[in-house]
Amino acid sequence: MLLNILLLGASNVDFETIALNIMFLVWIAVLYAVFVGNYFKNSILKKIGLGLLVSSVSILILSVSFEMIEGYLFDTRTVLFSLSGLFLGLIPTLVIALVTLAYRFYLGHEGVYLGMVLILMSSSYGLLWKYFVWKKLKVNYLVELIVFSLISGLLPFLLLMAWDYSLFQPHLNFIYIFYLITIPIITFLLSLILHRQKHLANLSNMINEQRDLLNIAINSPKVMEIYVLDKDFNYLLFNSYHEYCMKMYYGSNIKVGDSFLEYIKNSEMYSRYRSQIFKALQGVEYSTIDEVETTQGKYYESMFTPIRNGSNDVIGVAIFSYDVTKRKSYEIHLEYLNYHDALTNVYNRRYYNENMITYDSIENYPLCLILGDVNSLKTVNDAFGHQAGDEMLKQTADVLKNIVGETGFVSRIGGDEFIVLLKNTPKHKAEKVIKDINSALDQRSIEGVRLSMSIGYEILEQGGSVENTFKQAEDKMYINKLYEQSTDKNETINTIMKGLYEKNSREEMHSQRVSKYCGMIGQALKLPKDKVNSLKIAGILHDIGKIAIEDSILDKPGKLTDFEYERIKKHSEIGYRILSASSQYLEISKDILHHHEHYNGKGYPRGLKGENIPFNSRIIAVADAYDAMTLSRPYRSSFTKEEAIKELKKCSGTQFDPLIVDAFIKVINK
Repeated sequence: MLLNILLLGASNVDFETIALNIMFLVWIAVLYAVFVGNYFKNSILKKIGLGLLVSSVSILILSVSFEMIEGYLFDTRTVLFSLSGLFLGLIPTLVIALVTLAYRFYLGHEGVYLGMVLILMSSSYGLLWKYFVWKKLKVNYLVELIVFSLISGLLPFLLLMAWDYSLFQPHLNFIYIFYLITIPIITFLLSLILHRQKHLANLSNMINEQRDLLNIAINSPKVMEIYVLDKDFNYLLFNSYHEYCMKMYYGSNIKVGDSFLEYIKNSEMYSRYRSQIFKALQGVEYSTIDEVETTQGKYYESMFTPIRNGSNDVIGVAIFSYDVTKRKSYEIHLEYLNYHDALTNVYNRRYYNENMITYDSIENYPLCLILGDVNSLKTVNDAFGHQAGDEMLKQTADVLKNIVGETGFVSRIGGDEFIVLLKNTPKHKAEKVIKDINSALDQRSIEGVRLSMSIGYEILEQGGSVENTFKQAEDKMYINKLYEQSTDKNETINTIMKGLYEKNSREEMHSQRVSKYCGMIGQALKLPKDKVNSLKIAGILHDIGKIAIEDSILDKPGKLTDFEYERIKKHSEIGYRILSASSQYLEISKDILHHHEHYNGKGYPRGLKGENIPFNSRIIAVADAYDAMTLSRPYRSSFTKEEAIKELKKCSGTQFDPLIVDAFIKVINK
């Protein structure tokens, strides 16, 4: 009925043939719906295959054409070619055109060339519109399809009129209606169908691509678990790493639709996950770091993100979880370092300052503050090196921690100062603690030096001031240090000398001889008795700094290298630092520092010259040199007395003070 209306007034029209033409055209839509999309994307062979399939439709259309004029075939092929060019593109359209041209040529008849031109024109029109016009008119796609459809009918009409007007003039009524109404309407309706299918195919491709991208995205992190749960805690989605972790830790082969919580067997972990997921399902987006209940020291950070639908209702939760054990361990370590002394592992001053307020409360009274200063630390550092000094601090801290226990805390608040805070500790308990500390320290030693501390304490009662209590304890500590330091440092120096003699047995006899020679020179110069005694002590101690020199250098049988010589030259400065720590040996320490200076200023360590060199240092230099020359060494024989005296005379005025050399020669010759 529709065809009768569309072709009203036309004669000799086979309406069944036209209907078959239209039915065959519908097959284009079917083929396009089946094959459009990724299947033919970026594959020439597949595009050729599509062209061959559509060519079969074109041949079917030609096979049911009708002849208004003998030899001239009328059908809907122009619709097929224009739509093929517009929707299928170059390669399928070329294949369709070539196959149809060959078939039309095979059919022959008088209108063969007109038919072939129609095929080429319609194909070219569709391709030109696709590549040069489509979506460039900046109008609605419906308007563009209407214009395209009208022109697709107008072009063959104009071609027929130009080809042989007189031939087609008797049938103008049919030609008008067929090409200017029927063909445009069929083209428009089919183009709408194809456009819709293309749009749906693009949407499908986009969805597939997004799904692929989503799968790639959630599976690309190899250290992050990603999973999505619905409101009933059932799986909607999960990545391969989460699947792997659930298999490894729980032995579970999870699948979409399973309940996540059913796989959590630990009750504490189950409760934690349930409350965390429930919180996210209430619309709260948050993150948390938790220690794994089944593995101590293992931490996971989890981010919970609610998933909402178009109505903004929460329909699920996305969970991103990854192992942060290393980071958390590092943070814990940093926090530990913030509040602990790196050397002794007791608390540091920062911890004391920040936590003293929390201890200053009524339930902790009486609160005892004990301040302690490690004795002889500087001396031990100078004599045996900072490694020995560090060990002294570590052992002291160890003693304090063992005695204090859980009743308070220990902080290192300075280089050699510690503070102990004890809760609920009255005076008699504090004195017992201090006694225990001193006793425990007395049982320990470093390089033979006994550990000890100068200690002061004070009790903080309710209403008292922390600052005043600290100051009073500090004052008591310094008073005790004044009483104890002389004895402790003298004991330390004696220990060092003993260690030196044990380290190198030659040094003891050498020190005694140098001491004797110094006394002889002092007496020859008629110095007061106390000065002579001071000289003898300096002679004994002049090489105390060698305690810090390596045995391999002190005991080397051959000549020293430049490095070894520079190293051994440091012993006078080391000796000065050791002795200057004691007020008793302060003056002698200066004599020890300069006993290798030369009279002409070419000695060490300061390069002093002449009278600028301390007098006692000049005496020690002569005594030390004489004993060194007359002492046999593995790499050389000793000088005789006469040879040594000759060498002293030779160096008098350059290395040695002439006055002292003359005095020594006189006394040594008696």
